[in-house]
Amino acid sequence: MLSGVKNYIQTEFAVYKRFNRNIRLLLWTQVIMGFVVEGGILPVLFNLYLLRLNFGPESIGFINSAGLIVFTLVTLPTGEIGKRIGLRRAIMLGLFLMFVGFLLIPMGEFLTMATFGPAFAPTAGNIILHIGLALFFVNNPPYIMKNTTGDAHNSVFGIQSSILALAGFVGSLAAGFIPLIFVATLGLSDSGPAPIRYTLILGACTLLLATWLMRTADQNVSLRDPSQQTEAEQQDAANETANRETDQAVIPLGRQFWIWLIVISFCRYLVKMGVSANSLFYNVYLDDGLNLSTQLIGNFSALGHLLAIPAGLLVPWVLKRFGAKNAMLIVSGALIITLIPMTFPIWWLVGIGHAITAAFGPLRFGVFTVYVLNRTPTEQQPFVSGLQELIIGGAFATMAVIGGYLIGWTSYTMYYLISIGIVSFGVFLLWGYLYGPLPISPPSAETNQKN
Repeated sequence: MLSGVKNYIQTEFAVYKRFNRNIRLLLWTQVIMGFVVEGGILPVLFNLYLLRLNFGPESIGFINSAGLIVFTLVTLPTGEIGKRIGLRRAIMLGLFLMFVGFLLIPMGEFLTMATFGPAFAPTAGNIILHIGLALFFVNNPPYIMKNTTGDAHNSVFGIQSSILALAGFVGSLAAGFIPLIFVATLGLSDSGPAPIRYTLILGACTLLLATWLMRTADQNVSLRDPSQQTEAEQQDAANETANRETDQAVIPLGRQFWIWLIVISFCRYLVKMGVSANSLFYNVYLDDGLNLSTQLIGNFSALGHLLAIPAGLLVPWVLKRFGAKNAMLIVSGALIITLIPMTFPIWWLVGIGHAITAAFGPLRFGVFTVYVLNRTPTEQQPFVSGLQELIIGGAFATMAVIGGYLIGWTSYTMYYLISIGIVSFGVFLLWGYLYGPLPISPPSAETNQKN
């Protein structure tokens, strides 16, 4: 078994060495993103900073939802921006806006307005940050597809997810101990907002480095002529051709394509509501509900990212072993199981449940993304990528809006039970669509050939 794992890792590393310079720079940008934004410092400390400003679950839900709602609204336009100014420039603009928004968030005590008070800066910063996130994540998949040949993009999505997880793991640990460094060196109170504020400012500055990295990427893509490709690259191309005869075949633009896209997107929305339930309030639950320390909360978050590293690398293998349809059902169904520990008001169960749920994130994202983009015509990929980010943002926004009120009216246990019910319905609907019990079914390769 160990030799098999070793061979698999060596294979993926060999694939990495075949990536062009643009893809490598993008992956290094993902390292910074994972460390500070996507799983690292900000997700761990944002809600804790709001708690230190004496906001309750309802207010925290509102501030989170403001950014997520804007993210949902701008995802489709950001795809068009990528078409107009270029994918690389759109990603750069997104990174810079993330820096500006990130820097505003910890200014809640200083930048206030009469109507919003200390909520103004975190809310405004979160909105700007999420506009940047939309620009980055909507244009990221088409950028990868444009800069790879054959089915090498499967490996890019897998490696990217693992890089985000690894960087998120380090960032989560950093979120636990950097505030303690400020407490020790500056004589600050660990129960006040100042240590977290300084940590967030430090994290924001690293996004300038990410912007510079993308600026050095080549504007014009340079892919080798097929006659000059290595044997491994020719195998990638052969694999892509084989995919045309499987459940990853491209669906021609038309009525069947739009039905397929709507159903898959709605199922993904329901599944993502369960993911967002885990991500949005777990730290509030552990801190405010179960009185856990910031350092332990950071450790549980770090554990989730650590477990997610091998999960991301398994994306190509899972797709090859089970097929795209089965893989989507497996990773979605697993979410139901991993959310169950969150329903018990026991700190270590909640922490482990969160970590395992987060660990499946890269695998779930990679499987869905590869399946959707493989079946989408090239000219529609920026739009479909934007739509998928809209779905993800919409799910997070929905749970951010209703989550705080659900917790306030009922309890954290009921909040997670409702989330499990929503995911279960989404998995049932996905199974019914992919395997025929519903009156509609996705087009097959044979159907495409007839058309």
